Order: sequence, then C-alpha cells, then structure tokens
Amino acid sequence: MIPSKYIDYIHLFKQQLEIINARYLADHIMGIVDSFWVTYRDPDHNWFSKKYKAFLDAQTESIIGTNASKAYYRIMNSDMYDSYLSFLIESLNISFKDVPYDENTDTLAINRNIKKWKDDILNKYSRNDHIRVFMWDLLRCEYNREIVYNTETYIRQTFELDDSFSFCLFEYNGLILELEDIVGRRRAKIKTFANIFGNFTIYGNRFRPILPDKEVIEIPQTIYHYSLGDIFINGLGKGVFESLKNCKKIILPKSMKNIEWSFWECKKLERIELPSNPWDELHYKSIDGVLYSGDGLSLCAYPNAHGEIYDVPNGVTTIKKFAFKSCDSIHTIILPSSLKVIEINAFYRCTNLKRIICNMPSGQLKFEGFCGDYGDVTPKWYYTE
Repeated sequence: MIPSKYIDYIHLFKQQLEIINARYLADHIMGIVDSFWVTYRDPDHNWFSKKYKAFLDAQTESIIGTNASKAYYRIMNSDMYDSYLSFLIESLNISFKDVPYDENTDTLAINRNIKKWKDDILNKYSRNDHIRVFMWDLLRCEYNREIVYNTETYIRQTFELDDSFSFCLFEYNGLILELEDIVGRRRAKIKTFANIFGNFTIYGNRFRPILPDKEVIEIPQTIYHYSLGDIFINGLGKGVFESLKNCKKIILPKSMKNIEWSFWECKKLERIELPSNPWDELHYKSIDGVLYSGDGLSLCAYPNAHGEIYDVPNGVTTIKKFAFKSCDSIHTIILPSSLKVIEINAFYRCTNLKRIICNMPSGQLKFEGFCGDYGDVTPKWYYTE
C-alpha cells in the first residue's frame, strides 16, 4: 500500500522530468546582480557585497512554480519543493565582498556568468540524481519500511529503472558515495575517489580544495552536496586510497564506522589517525598511528611505513583480515599473550616478514592462514613453549 499523496507527487514529478533536462536548464538560465551596501571607503565610493545570482526564466517558473520569495523551485506548482533543482541553481551563484557596484561592468559579468552557468548545468545535471533526491525528499519522514519498499518499487516502474539502479548511490566531484539509508539523517560510505588523487579535484565541506597525493590527507566528517546538504562520512570502501603513492599520514573523521581495508598501495604511509576525546565512543581509534577497533581489542590496519618491527600492545585479542596487507617494510612482529586469533590473510603479501614472536604457547593462538595469491610469506614462528 502506498499513500495516495505519494502517488500524486510521483506523477507530477514525472511530468516535470518530461520538461526538465540539462539542455532545457541551460537554455532557460538567467542571471541578475543581487547586491547590498556594506560600507563605504569615502563619500564618493560605496562598496557592496555582491552576488551574481542564477535563476530560471519566467516561462520555467510558471510551469513548475516557485515559493513566494522565488528561493526554491517546486514540483509542477504543488506544495513539494524540488530540492535537487533548487540547490543545483543555487550552486551556480558567485559571491564577492567589498567590490564596487558598476552597472555596465555587471552587465558584462552577468553575460559571462550565464555562459559559464550553461556549461556547468550541462556537466552537473543528473536525471538519476534528480530522481534519487526526489525519492529521498518524499520519504524523508516515512519510517514504515513496507511503504518505503513499495514506493521504491513504484518509482522504478514509473521511471523505467532496472533492478541495478540504486537509490542510495550518487557521484559528486569524483566521489562515489553510498548512502546508509534514504530515510532520516544522511550518512554515507565513500566507495571510491574517481581520479581524485590523479588529478586536481575539489571535495570536502563546501568545496574545500584537496591537492592530489599530498603527504597528509584528511577526510572530512561531512561533505557538502549541493542538492543533499551535509552528508556524514562513516565508511570507506575497499581500495579507496589505492592510487595514493606519496601520502605519509591519513586523518579519518571520528564518525567512521566501517572501513574495508583501503590502504595497501600507500607504500609511504606512516600513520592513520582519528581525532578523539576521552568521552567519545568511537568505532575506531589510533594507537601511535596504527588503526584499532574503538575498544582496542582488534588491530585493523598497520601503515606500510610505520616501522620494520612492531610490538602489538597487550590486551589485543584479534588481528583482522588484511591488517598488514602489502606491508613489505615490516620484518618482525611481536604478539602479546592476550592475542587469540589472527584472521585469514592478515599478513597478505608481507613478503619481507621474517619473524613472528609469540608470547604464548603455540596451542593458544588460532592462525587462519592464507588464501589466494598471497605472495611468498614464510616467517619463522617463535612461541614461549
């Protein structure tokens, strides 16, 4: 069962998408100077904070509708905002502070900006993301899982989307993000950085620039998306940093909850760190630059260049799968008496690992071994008995 208002909105939105596309938006984009007085330097020269503001022409506004202040676009003159379209147009705006107002100069600037905005819209607009955001807005406060599932199925049928289409995936500025859920507060896992370290790419909280392959990389706790607002980053997919060759330190946000081993190509990586306070309950924590579970019981990721010898702290009970993957710099690992399990492929391709010193009898420790093309890993094991 789907509420009738949802069905009505879906069909109105379908009508809207029969009109709205990248080419249509580019053809109907307009611009104005939206400025206001801030201060003056002398009696003859007033200065302004100035915004070159993009908007869609009157024809488009009459078809789809806007709110009273024309700050948001609606869906076919209904009471539902089209937040994707609204934020897309808003993201084109250009602001300056303390610049003189000049009508002739601004007319030329508007024309230049409109030309740029047309190109931006052609590159930015995504029909699939438009559909995704519509569904997220429609079901923002719907916690009945059956209704959510039925509505998703109905939208697939209405827009002829195949089963491979995901409502929780989107791409933005080189990031492929996977939302945890379309309902409630939006959290996402970073699945990949598409070319983000091979080329200059912009990402981060409200377009903070990140240079390629820097020595220190910090992943923000939130990433601002022009149509979704702030997305909380709480996961990393496998191989996210696989092209990061020169990085020495990676700083992860404390919101991180799920990390698939992502650092094995980072040959110069010395430290993985997270900000923390004594009162924080974290899923992960850093102990001297090595990544552990929040309770400190599991060693999750050892940076390749952290050191040739590593003494695992007492109290650790598990070394996770791929924890030392491709760490070709390490040659000696010292294990505490508390350790119970070394998961499969924990030392995958640690080809220079020569000694594993175990502070426990051989029968106490479970080593799950290797599978696949794990390399020539043949360390000598030393036990207390």
